[in-house]
Amino acid sequence: VVGGLRAALPFGELRDEDDYRRRAAAAAETGEGGAAWLTPSELFTPFYGRAVARSIVSRHRRLFADRPLQMVEIGGGNGTFAADVLGHLRLEEPELFYSGGCRYLLVEISERLAHAQRANLAAAGFDADGHSRDGGAEVFVHHQSAFEWAAEQQQQQQRPRDGDGAPARRAPEAL
Repeated sequence: VVGGLRAALPFGELRDEDDYRRRAAAAAETGEGGAAWLTPSELFTPFYGRAVARSIVSRHRRLFADRPLQMVEIGGGNGTFAADVLGHLRLEEPELFYSGGCRYLLVEISERLAHAQRANLAAAGFDADGHSRDGGAEVFVHHQSAFEWAAEQQQQQQRPRDGDGAPARRAPEAL
């Protein structure tokens, strides 16, 4: 079971590792029987997602500055990481977030987690249906096996090209 925290941990108040472990256990939302797997993005929200977002932006600017920022997350758990990355982009990198081509796609095999991702993204101010609330990034939650999704992407790459050499028009959830 992918778990989560009811509230962010107050890292500035933690005395030591034992204090961290006690507070994380007390704050965790768990599944049946108390079982939960807490990912770094759940434990260190929003800091983990923001740190990774800064790295993504740095790499994008260095290697793909002439292209829109497009991200794919496979197995996105509760959607916490996606919400944190998108939140960082919206606040700190508006020129990328509102560029008209920024996309974030979650590929999730679990129907329950795909639903949780949509709900958590909506609570954070992002629609996960490809329509932006504020003209920013397009966000998709795609309920499908990553292997099936990858095979579809490969088939789309093999489609005939238009006059500019670009692939024929792709479905909006394909990146």
